[in-house]
Amino acid sequence: MSHKSSQNGIKLYFQQLNNEKLKALFSLPTYFKGSSYYQEGRIENIETMCFNKLEAEVVGRTKYSLSLSLENGVLMTSCSCPIGGNCKHVVAAMIYAMEHVEELEELKEEFSQDKFQDYLASLSKNELRELVLKFAPQSFKTEIKNSYLEIDQAKKLFEKTAQKLKNLLIEVESYYEPSDFEGQLTGFFEKLKGIWYKFPTETGDLIIEIIEKIGDALDEGMLYDHYYDDIYDGREFLTLIQEYISGLPIQNKIKFISRFEDAISSMTYEIFADFWYEKEKIFHESEKPDLKIYFLDKLRDGNLRDAAGYYQFLGEMILPSEKEMVLENIYHLNSELCLELTEIYERQGKQEKAINLLEGLLEANPGFSLDTEILFKKLIQIKKEIEEPFEKDAFKALDKHSSISLLEMIVSYLPAKKEAFENSLKSKDNNRFLEYLVKHQRIAEALQLVLASKTLMESSIYNFYIHHFKSCREEAMAYFINRINKELPYTGDKHYEIIRDSLVYIKKIDRNKAATLVEMLRREYNRRRNLIALLSNF
Repeated sequence: MSHKSSQNGIKLYFQQLNNEKLKALFSLPTYFKGSSYYQEGRIENIETMCFNKLEAEVVGRTKYSLSLSLENGVLMTSCSCPIGGNCKHVVAAMIYAMEHVEELEELKEEFSQDKFQDYLASLSKNELRELVLKFAPQSFKTEIKNSYLEIDQAKKLFEKTAQKLKNLLIEVESYYEPSDFEGQLTGFFEKLKGIWYKFPTETGDLIIEIIEKIGDALDEGMLYDHYYDDIYDGREFLTLIQEYISGLPIQNKIKFISRFEDAISSMTYEIFADFWYEKEKIFHESEKPDLKIYFLDKLRDGNLRDAAGYYQFLGEMILPSEKEMVLENIYHLNSELCLELTEIYERQGKQEKAINLLEGLLEANPGFSLDTEILFKKLIQIKKEIEEPFEKDAFKALDKHSSISLLEMIVSYLPAKKEAFENSLKSKDNNRFLEYLVKHQRIAEALQLVLASKTLMESSIYNFYIHHFKSCREEAMAYFINRINKELPYTGDKHYEIIRDSLVYIKKIDRNKAATLVEMLRREYNRRRNLIALLSNF
């Protein structure tokens, strides 16, 4: 498995990584399983091996070894589990490396890629052949060998392997070991490499049959091991499917993709959902004109399956003269498409048409499928520009979204109604309104909200006092003392750390008061050794 990265070392890679980027690299089931493994502390012996490589061990059903390395600016991963790399063990290790990045040793690059290229260039043909024979994976050797088979031999191999795959699919017991099942499935299917283009129809039928069987098994509650939290991932098999599709002639490719999309869209579980986002793995640049024809035909037939993905992938292949027609069919699929269409209308001087589009979409109450805050902002902006009333839209927007940036925009457009708009956010979400007051340095008002509100979260109150104890010393002192009194009836490090944390801020407000409290705690709670130890620095 590989992910695009920078040419820098492995430590910098993880310094630049965040959860959103990491989540995008894996299917959601794999990401969440890996996150659980990290939270359960299953990572062992993670170590920087060189400038661009980490190795680790992860405890699953057994202990698995894995590596993460940068090669030519691409993150390559491998794991000793049946999946082989795109697995929950890799996710867990990547989260660990990301969260503990400063603990990673930063080693100098001792052997650069340029030197490696120079080394390869210095080798003779025989020496290169020896290296290929030594290090080429078995799957590559099998593919080459298969490609030289006579048609009768190839047919026997195909039929034998297809039968093994079908036997695997009807063996109910195999479904209760998801990782093993995936390992066997991909292992068998890899044996068809080198001959699958000799039997493209049969290979396509076999893929669809496998997908349908996997869908049925998942619906029956199989391919999921509750004890080990192991669910069929599908990533490795999808990679093989993509490799198969990418080598088909374009018209055969389009026909098969239509069948494949039908098959995976009918599945209850989004096991093969990555397929929608990885078109660059199956289409070549030269095939985009044919793909565009396929996409436009889909639209004419009312087939909007992954229409947004095709539109974005085709990019400049969609001519400016075609964009309006295309977007009018798909604008409701995501907020970016909707905004793009409204901007086309604006450039044409069709602001009323843009307003009608936005109002219609917002009235449809699309829920989580669209970012309605962005759409409300666009609607209000257009109405302001053409001097059309938008006060009702502003209140609707604030009723739906507890957004500081939205409130700020509305207040800047209608400053005379500032108090009414602020009260709208306040009545909906005290926590967000507190953030708004603090952001605008209205600390006295924020303090009154903290003292009066019964709906503020404890975290909001705490964050207010730790940042503003200097401007409200008495109230902050009372808050931190009360925080200590709430924790004293309980034992345990979690409670003791809250007490110590509160004393830190009390000391900043009044050193004598802090000293008195510490002395009382040492005297009256001297049997709580962990608490007394935490107070040793006071």
